[in-house]
Amino acid sequence: MVIVDGSRNVYYSIGNKESVSLDGIDLKGATITHNPPESNGIVSFGNDDFSFLKIHQDVQEMQCINPEYSYKISLLKDITNVVYNDIYLDGFKYLWRQIMKRRMRL
Repeated sequence: MVIVDGSRNVYYSIGNKESVSLDGIDLKGATITHNPPESNGIVSFGNDDFSFLKIHQDVQEMQCINPEYSYKISLLKDITNVVYNDIYLDGFKYLWRQIMKRRMRL
């Protein structure tokens, strides 16, 4: 994981299967880049990333990189009362609507 804090100091942290230590790093205004464990497959942001952002809503941007894609997220509003599974389900509903729209055009 690479963290660039609000003052543009750069930190590098190696984690394990469970977590990555960010002790002593001021995350306000930080940009965080990480790669999820390979065992997760080709994924974007997981529940653990979402839970982290709920606690650290002052992070400027979080980026997730895997062998095929790069993703990034910046929070636009408070997510304290948002549930990860609701967002995940909404994402699938959105994709399904897009697929159906394309099928209707054919």
